[in-house]
Amino acid sequence: ITDTSDFTESYDVVFRDPLTGLYDRVFAMEALRMYVDSGVMPLSIALGDVNGLKTINESLGFRAGDDLLVKIAGILVDNCRSDDVVARWNDGQFMLLLPRAPQSVTQQIIKRLQTKLNAICKDAYHIVTFGYATCEEEQRSAEDLIREAEKWIYQKKLLINQSHRSSIIRLLISMLQEKSAETQEHSGRM
Repeated sequence: ITDTSDFTESYDVVFRDPLTGLYDRVFAMEALRMYVDSGVMPLSIALGDVNGLKTINESLGFRAGDDLLVKIAGILVDNCRSDDVVARWNDGQFMLLLPRAPQSVTQQIIKRLQTKLNAICKDAYHIVTFGYATCEEEQRSAEDLIREAEKWIYQKKLLINQSHRSSIIRLLISMLQEKSAETQEHSGRM
């Protein structure tokens, strides 16, 4: 594959997530397998898991959670390279397919994304935890790349779980304050 647009243009409407407009999991998996089978290297994937989505849905409602997912999707698309594929992996996860991205470039992309995403909650905490995997010299299976990226997400989440709870509360308060002045006064009293 010389140009990712050859592949993405033919599936532009069919495999889209209805909420975010991103490609869906089926498309992401097929694209990843296609890159692996075609020997595209270096090849990186990154999985991003939204922290506190369940808490946001339970306390502010699913509409607030959906709004957050749409906002995150926009930031991901706006801050990835033109050849990268951004997809909604599942309810609270996103996948980035980064063809021809060695580990150093992948780390730069994730750092840039993290900075932009943290602005959503005024740098109170990481709203998305990323894990990634790269094959630079030796071909790896799609499943192996996904397993490694998931492993890094869960290890990071174990390390930062405690600080996230208090940060989620701060995010909820800031989201409430955006609604109205009355809500802002109420959340301040709480």
